[in-house]
Amino acid sequence: EDSAQRLRKLLKSIMEEPLQLLSGEEIKAALKTARLPYHILLPLALPQKELGIAFLSFKEKPERFLQSGKDFLQKLAHIITHLLNKELEIASAEKEKERFYNYAVRDNLTGVYNRFYLNFQFKEFMANVLRYHIPLSVITLDIDHFKGINDTYGHLAGDRVLKRLAEIL
Repeated sequence: EDSAQRLRKLLKSIMEEPLQLLSGEEIKAALKTARLPYHILLPLALPQKELGIAFLSFKEKPERFLQSGKDFLQKLAHIITHLLNKELEIASAEKEKERFYNYAVRDNLTGVYNRFYLNFQFKEFMANVLRYHIPLSVITLDIDHFKGINDTYGHLAGDRVLKRLAEIL
């Protein structure tokens, strides 16, 4: 069990509501609408980025936090900030992974799936066709005399034709 899991368990055991990450205006609204009477606000920031304020709500006075003093709250804020930073890094990495995946399986100009992806998917489709005895239709097309469009009107015009065709399909 890592520190993130331990922190989540600790917070769940002492809090009635989940931790919220809020901005200044959101805090005012949260304080007005909070169902629970006790709150701790922890500012969270990275060296180059303000993350917001952790809004913790409690049913009973949070004595465990208050008795532990300012050091404990600062450590808690540091841990939460660290976890949020890791979550941001993971989300960013996932976004990058998806972006690179799309570069690998889609045509850069039109956005349609490329031959590599279609070959891979075709195998999957065929496996399902054979397994479940379902029909499969495949359409291929060729743009006749497309080289003539490029030669006559230029490659930018040819690109526009390909993009528009991809939109239509």
